[in-house]
Amino acid sequence: MKSRQALLSGAATFALSSALSLATLGAAPAKAERLADVATADAAAPDAAPDANTVDDLLVTARRRSEDVQNVPVAVTVLGGAALQRADQIRTANDITNAVPNASASATDGRTRPRWFLRGVGTNDTGANTVSPIGIYNDDVYINNVYLQGFPLFDVDHVEVLRGPQGTLWGKNTTGGAVHIISRKPDLDGANGWLKLGYGDYDSKLAQGAINIPLVKDKLAARLSASHDERGGYVTNLYDGGKRGAYEDEAIRLLVRAQPVEALDLTFNVHARTLRSDKRVSNYYPDLLQTGPYNSGYADPPGRDTINQAENAVENLDSVGGSFIANWSLGDYTLTSISAYEQGQRLLTGGAAIPVPNALTYATANAKQTTQELRLSSPKDQPLSWIVGAYLFDEDLRAASTDGVVADIPTTVVGRKPRAYHTAPYRQDTRAYALFASGTYQINDRFNVTGGLRWSSEKKRMHLRDLTATGTVTFSDPARWYLPSSVNAPLRVNYDQTDSDTWREVTYDVTPQVKLTDHVSGYFRFAHGFRAGGFAVSGQNTIN
Repeated sequence: MKSRQALLSGAATFALSSALSLATLGAAPAKAERLADVATADAAAPDAAPDANTVDDLLVTARRRSEDVQNVPVAVTVLGGAALQRADQIRTANDITNAVPNASASATDGRTRPRWFLRGVGTNDTGANTVSPIGIYNDDVYINNVYLQGFPLFDVDHVEVLRGPQGTLWGKNTTGGAVHIISRKPDLDGANGWLKLGYGDYDSKLAQGAINIPLVKDKLAARLSASHDERGGYVTNLYDGGKRGAYEDEAIRLLVRAQPVEALDLTFNVHARTLRSDKRVSNYYPDLLQTGPYNSGYADPPGRDTINQAENAVENLDSVGGSFIANWSLGDYTLTSISAYEQGQRLLTGGAAIPVPNALTYATANAKQTTQELRLSSPKDQPLSWIVGAYLFDEDLRAASTDGVVADIPTTVVGRKPRAYHTAPYRQDTRAYALFASGTYQINDRFNVTGGLRWSSEKKRMHLRDLTATGTVTFSDPARWYLPSSVNAPLRVNYDQTDSDTWREVTYDVTPQVKLTDHVSGYFRFAHGFRAGGFAVSGQNTIN
């Protein structure tokens, strides 16, 4: 039986916002203010010292063109790359919310699946096919899959966090806001680089760095950046005496920038990540007699440094991607093309959180996405400046969740289960299109109005199979018990479903802005955002 979830129905979200664009970047905690202040110097010259009088030099791309943050009528927080580089507590993309007001992105599994929230808008559903209402962009490329959104943060120019619906220029599922992380681009003029090393508790090691190499003066340069972040286990497992909670996270990025002629600017981006980690310790069972296990997914209980569980769960992630960005000046106009590909594979194994091997789990997800965006923009110093564009998104997601019991358990042990096997593989294909336009009309020296319009269409198709072993279950290959070919028992097909649907919406925004003084402006923004619907796999493993 098929039904639609209201949460994923793609219903419109509205927001009203007004603000004074002052010399600070918003009312933020002290930590955020320090990071934002440094961003002023970082944006213009990443290695420059902070200067409180250079606010006018802070350029952002919140409206898809380079503008002074003082003149942008959008609720935006900007974090500078040099400050982020010095902040040891910010290691992954979702860590930036530690310095952003009204934002959070907890990741209870460890270093993947962040739950993004801005102004209270987000989702706690982190299934492989769930779409967040917060759009995550890395170097102008939208990252859809939740497993790929917690990537390591290193060699960053700056970060822009936009609040509220971004239904026009950043319209891919951004009913709550957008986060744009911009890497340091290659410098065509000279060689430079940096290196950061760290060591801490639990054998924690950090090594990050970058080197910029000009290949042809003023024409071609390359920038290679890398990050290695690891930590040893911090919890003792009484079951086998080992340590749990370790991880090793490595990433590399190569940027090549070419400017063969003055009117053409090309950037090639290739990047990869490898994560090997223990699944985050989520339950503390010192013994079987303890009731009410402690859950450290949100807060570690004081003094708890031991567990007693049979299975050593792991979370592994491999991702690779690339993009090609071209900016071509056509007289006074600029044509921008952004072509990108991202792929990621995630494996999560688990089992019993008690000292008895009574259950095992094995979950996989493989996502491949291709995106293409074209934009044509007019000069921004005209009475009417505008941007028009088109967007294409295509994703192939294949995932499976398998659980079973592979060993006989004595009947006297708490939590006994008979040997069993169950798997639910599915595939979801998504294709989305959008056309958009945004313009700003300068009525006079102090007053302007911005308006935008976007048409979006998104189609999803899902196929799900649900299988259960019947009768007496044994496994021909216990080490690879999760494969159907290892199960020595008939497999019953509980469900074999295919479903598809299409969601379409027209979104818009209207923003009048008035310049009160040279450093103070006020604006009112009315925006309509759109998030496409989707399919959820229920507790009975049926498509909803």
